[in-house]
Amino acid sequence: MKHGDFLWCDAMTSDPQAAADFYSAVVGWGLLTPEVTGMDYTILTVEGQGVAGIMPIPDDQKGHPPAWTMHVAVDDVDSAAAKLKSLGGTVHRGPWEVPGQAVRKLRGREPARVQQCAASLIPLASVAPRRMHSLRGAC
Repeated sequence: MKHGDFLWCDAMTSDPQAAADFYSAVVGWGLLTPEVTGMDYTILTVEGQGVAGIMPIPDDQKGHPPAWTMHVAVDDVDSAAAKLKSLGGTVHRGPWEVPGQAVRKLRGREPARVQQCAASLIPLASVAPRRMHSLRGAC
């Protein structure tokens, strides 16, 4: 994994079960619902390995349309946040530590405001090497 690689995609939707059923039927992704306290989250899998996730639209984003969020690896999240702002982008949340994971990320949007295409930036030091699968057009 290197700086700039896509690591993960999350779909936030008003009907996570319908979205999971759709992608399972159309793309053939497997479904895994981890036992995470207080979180409604389904992992989409290829050959048993997680490639993306589906979750309800968070309360602080109600009113936003369903969307895919792409997670991009960076060497330093705080530096990436500063650079995003200096180039006219917007930091909507973070940087913050993800509970239960060795991950620090932010949610931002580039200046052109590509429709709901926010990037969560994750420091490379916290990412374990893994085989990446094509998301087959999801992101």
